[in-house]
Amino acid sequence: MRFGVGARVMLHVLVDAQGIAERIHPCQTSLTSGALSDSDAARVRRAFEASAVRAVARWRFSPARIDGQPMGGHLVFPVDFRPVEEGPQVLVPGPVDPPPWHPVGEPHQHR
Repeated sequence: MRFGVGARVMLHVLVDAQGIAERIHPCQTSLTSGALSDSDAARVRRAFEASAVRAVARWRFSPARIDGQPMGGHLVFPVDFRPVEEGPQVLVPGPVDPPPWHPVGEPHQHR
């Protein structure tokens, strides 16, 4: 990315019984730099989120199984982007946006 910024995009993914991602929602994008304006940071977050969603949409998952039968499930995991330059990476957390299918009353947690 031209800003020399890295990111961690936390994704919520609904996977069907065939291992295909049915829905993908970026719930939080943290950047490795706080030196961007708010509008630049929002634009950079959207670019990282779009890249992460496009990549994960092509993945195939091993579905969960109950009594040997495949079933869909819900995953939460990070997709990391690192800038080219070396050195320590400090993430500046972005806003949290729970997925639209998140059950009401269920705590929203991720690492």
